[in-house]
Amino acid sequence: MHWGGQSKPASEHLQDIYDHVTLMDYRDHAEGPDSILSHAREELAYARRIGKTVQIGIETSPNDIRKVSFDHLREADMERELGKVQQALSGDPAFGGFVIHHFSSYRRWLARQR
Repeated sequence: MHWGGQSKPASEHLQDIYDHVTLMDYRDHAEGPDSILSHAREELAYARRIGKTVQIGIETSPNDIRKVSFDHLREADMERELGKVQQALSGDPAFGGFVIHHFSSYRRWLARQR
């Protein structure tokens, strides 16, 4: 994308403009191909270079594509996978933590866990 006299990915232009961004990194596993960490790698690297942070968004709502949500998994499974992400990114100044898409669906998901 060309903006402000520079050509680069739109995600980098957004990080240039905002203090931090949230990456809708909707996957149900931390590691390997097509994972939370693999999708966040480039966004975190750019944030690190420019001194910004990236929050990693996760999903708990039902979805026809199982891999994009923790809906079909138990709370312990989500805690394990997010723990792996947390461990991999501990000490990374670009990692701004996790955010959960739709608080109300997260509460419903939690209620089903009990």
